[in-house]
Amino acid sequence: MPAVQEFRKLLHRVQFLHVATASRDGQPNAVPKLILAVDDDAVYLVDCTIGKTWENLKRDPKVSLSFVDEESLKGYQINGNAVVLEGEKITPELRKLLEEKEVALTVKRILSGIHTKKKHEDFEMGMSDKFVVFKVDLLEVVEVGYKGNLQRQALRKK
Repeated sequence: MPAVQEFRKLLHRVQFLHVATASRDGQPNAVPKLILAVDDDAVYLVDCTIGKTWENLKRDPKVSLSFVDEESLKGYQINGNAVVLEGEKITPELRKLLEEKEVALTVKRILSGIHTKKKHEDFEMGMSDKFVVFKVDLLEVVEVGYKGNLQRQALRKK
C-alpha cells in the first residue's frame, strides 16, 4: 500500500498537479493546475482559465489528479470529488495563500533566471483577478512504481 504520510509529504513539495475531468460526452480534459494548499483531507487548486475543467466539475465532481516524484520515479494518481469555490466562498485565508504563492513563485523565477542567465518573457507570476478554487476531497491514492506495479489505498469512503 502507498505510504499515506509519504504521499502527503510529496504533495507539499509539488507546485502543480495534472487535473483530469471528462465532458458530458466523455471527451477527456487534462490540464495542469497550481496547488494552493494541501490538508489531511483535501487539495486546493487554482483555476484562472475557468474553462472546460470548471464546466466539467460543475456538472460532475469526479476528478483525477496526477504527478510524478522525479526522485523515486513513482507516479501518483489521486481520485476524488471536487467542489468549485467561487466569489465569497473563497475565504480570505485562501486568497492570502494565493498572494503568498504568487510572490514565492515570482522570486523563484527571477532567481533562477539570474542564476541560469535565462531570459523569460515575463518573470512575474501573476494570477488573473478572475479565478476559482477547486477543493478536491481525497478519496483514493494510486501509487505507480517505475516498473508499472500499482498500489491502491482508499483515503476515505467514496
